[in-house]
Parts: sequence; C-alpha cells; structure tokens
Amino acid sequence: MENATDAIKMAFAIFMFVLSLTILFMAVARTKITADTLYYYADKTNFYQHAKSVKENRTVTAPDIVSTIYKYDTESIAVRVILQDGTEYKFDLYGNEQTDKEKKQIKDDITTCITSLSADKKFTEEFVEVPISGIYLPTVDGTEITLAKGAKKVYITYREIDPI
Repeated sequence: MENATDAIKMAFAIFMFVLSLTILFMAVARTKITADTLYYYADKTNFYQHAKSVKENRTVTAPDIVSTIYKYDTESIAVRVILQDGTEYKFDLYGNEQTDKEKKQIKDDITTCITSLSADKKFTEEFVEVPISGIYLPTVDGTEITLAKGAKKVYITYREIDPI
C-alpha cells in the first residue's frame, strides 16, 4: 500500500512538472509575440505609404492611350504621354474644378495629343498606384491590409519606344 501511495505521489509530481513546463513555454511564446508586435508598432517606417510600381511595363498602342485619356477626368487617374521628340502631355485634374477657359484648353490639349498619336506608334506603360486617403497596413508578404477604406491615385506614364 505504501508503494502505491509513493507511485501516485511520483505520478502527480511528474504531471505537475510537465504542466508547469508547458505553461512556461506558452508564456515565453506569448511574450515573444507581444514584443514583436510592440516593436513593429514602435517603428514609424512601417506606416509610411510607398508608391508601388509594376516591375514589368507593358507595351501599348495609341488606341489604348486614347481610351485612358478620355477616362482620366472621371476616375482618379493621372496620365502623362512622352513622345520621342521630347513633347510631353500631362492630364491630371481629378477632383479639381476648372473654369470654362481651362476646360477649353484641356480639350485642345487632348485633341493635340490624340492627333500626334498614330496607330503604328508603340509605347511602354508605367503604372504607379499611390494611396491618397485611408489607412493601409503593409504585411510581410508585400500585400496590404485595409484598416480604413480610402482612395488611391493612379499615375500612368506612356513613353514612346523606337519602332523595331
């Protein structure tokens, strides 16, 4: 009987040892998670809004540019067209009110730009998206978590390339 009592005491001691070891590892793991979280939020550079650029630019033709130019004023898009001779056209007026004179000038600029584009010209398209409002949290894998919904502005640059 005495041996059975001693065996139960030893089993209880082993059980308590394993339980305390488990609790210790859980506490250490939770402390590490908390420290990593505090370290992340203490670093202000984690909350900077960076412009994202597409690594590979696609090649487009004049009709693609024309359709983009005609929708720049209804969407949050800024369009820039750079020709080989150095001529540059910029269209970036989203959210701005224009006078009648400015509207006419913009219409004339669009007409001039479109007439200078011929269907056989090729352009590279550089696409950059920049948050202008809202709160976005970047993650480790490069995606973002939206904390507060906001708007993003798209900057598209078309550069004429040599015909091959």
